[in-house]
Amino acid sequence: MKKETVRSWVILISLAILLVAGLLITGSFAFKAALIFLAALVLISGIMAYVSSKELEIWVTAPATMEKGEEHTGKIVIKNKGYVPALNIKGEIKAINQLTGEEALKTFKTKGVSRGITETDISFSSVRCGYIRLSPGNMYSCDWFGIFRFPVRGKMQEKTISVLPETFVPDIHIQVPAVFADDADVWSQVKKGNDITEIFALREYVPGDKLSTIHWKLSGKRNELIVKEPSLPVEKSVLLFWDKNSGDGGPDGADAMAEVVSSVAQRLSEEEVLFTFGWTEGSTMSMEEIEYKDDLLDAIPRMIKTGKDKDGDPGWRMLKDSGKYGHFSKVVYFSSDITEFEPFCGGQNIFLICGDMGPGDDIAGRTYFYAPGDYKEVLKDIEL
Repeated sequence: MKKETVRSWVILISLAILLVAGLLITGSFAFKAALIFLAALVLISGIMAYVSSKELEIWVTAPATMEKGEEHTGKIVIKNKGYVPALNIKGEIKAINQLTGEEALKTFKTKGVSRGITETDISFSSVRCGYIRLSPGNMYSCDWFGIFRFPVRGKMQEKTISVLPETFVPDIHIQVPAVFADDADVWSQVKKGNDITEIFALREYVPGDKLSTIHWKLSGKRNELIVKEPSLPVEKSVLLFWDKNSGDGGPDGADAMAEVVSSVAQRLSEEEVLFTFGWTEGSTMSMEEIEYKDDLLDAIPRMIKTGKDKDGDPGWRMLKDSGKYGHFSKVVYFSSDITEFEPFCGGQNIFLICGDMGPGDDIAGRTYFYAPGDYKEVLKDIEL
């Protein structure tokens, strides 16, 4: 904006010099009238810009979600509450991807905003997934020439856009054993499972039910066959955990990891495998139990709201300190670095690392290395 202001000053001063020179050389009244008109126009339009700046409110409308790489159109909405037209409005909108850390600055300009509401189109796009936060930058009401500018008081409120990950379909061989919760004390309240020691629900017998599931005592009392449906233990299940704080894969790495995590989670959900979905969120971590597909659809937008916290603890340390690590029979761990948490590697844990394999990083065949450009090919075949 400063360059435009300087350019406007140069043009105006150059025009004024030409008019003065013409007046001095010819003495013509036309040059004198033109010079007076130019000065009056600058002064009047400057006053109008000052007055209108106090009566303007600006906000943006944008889609709540959008797809990667596709351009979506939003609106810059300008409301002029006064009677003085805003001759020339210039503004900036800052766009920050909170997952990848990328920042961009979009500018807009519009002319002739009279009393009422005026809308102008503005386009948004992102080549990487994440949570885009739109916030107001500098916004000015300017004179007709753009040499005077006055800050607009009624600036826009922040707006957010979720750019969801593009999932792919890996060929995952799910080796999650049926879990019987001999030592668990928490069971799902909404989904049946395979733990016959705990009753999820009672229902009438239908042909095909196993005799071992019949509740004989209750059936005798009701004089009809009643079947016991087994419960699903929440503990001793699978944890998918994305450690955003370890390593630094950059914007491309964060984008690739988001798509890998989402794709693996989606496949488990399709196979009706109960799992817990976890990720680092700054200096804390979030854990969501995924019972149904809708649970996953709700969790993924929250997962991409934050990126790496340089001052935050690595995810493996948060897991250990929380005491929750021992609740799971298997952990599928996503990160861009493996060197920090080698002591954490053990049992049936699986590691999907966005980065190059270093010496000693191949831990008992439980680690998959991939890069932002080849993860769909490398991760075609995964055993969990």
